Amino acid sequence: MKQKFLQSAFLADFRKLAAETTRGCIVLERPDLLKKLVEAHGARDVTARQTALAELGAMTVRTSQHNPVAEVPEKNVFYRVAKRLFFNDFGAYAGHDAHHAQASRPRC
Repeated sequence: MKQKFLQSAFLADFRKLAAETTRGCIVLERPDLLKKLVEAHGARDVTARQTALAELGAMTVRTSQHNPVAEVPEKNVFYRVAKRLFFNDFGAYAGHDAHHAQASRPRC
């Protein structure tokens, strides 16, 4: 089972796409790119409703919660410290910040 996650071309492309084009939720921020990825890999819809691809197609691109220009400051110092130490994306977005500003911008 672990090998499926490590050797999956779809998951590797998903991780790369999410890191390069979003700073949070690819489903909300770039459903258009996620739909293209699913189609390119021929991924099967295993949801109960069998409407995931149609739902992705109907979604509108939304802006990211990652907004360094207009961040909402956290008032609790303990939360700020915990966030800095423990909620750091585990390096998933390292080196993508400069590219992210252009790639994740909604094209509405």
